[in-house]
Amino acid sequence: MSGQALKNIEDNLSGVEHLLSQSLKGFHFAFEKQDIKLAMGSPLNGISEFENENREKVQEIFIQFVGCQTLEQKHKYLKTLPAIDKELLIKAYFNILENTLRKCSTTHH
Repeated sequence: MSGQALKNIEDNLSGVEHLLSQSLKGFHFAFEKQDIKLAMGSPLNGISEFENENREKVQEIFIQFVGCQTLEQKHKYLKTLPAIDKELLIKAYFNILENTLRKCSTTHH
């Protein structure tokens, strides 16, 4: 990862925190509803975002996504992704949300 990519991530951290905070409230501005529905409703044909080979790919996609400075740029970036990559990103994003909710919750069911 380049130094510029790291700087972009640091510069956009507050924007990502805002997206996550809004997502925790149920507002998922970063993704189109249809894309969320497709990603969360499909098993990716046995592909897991957590397999070693996919973990690096998801990490790279997520870093590029986070590096987009505006919501409009994020949407444009998502349109450039192959469907499988977009699904991996969305699943990983919602996994981050789920883990955040678990950490914030004092009651685990």
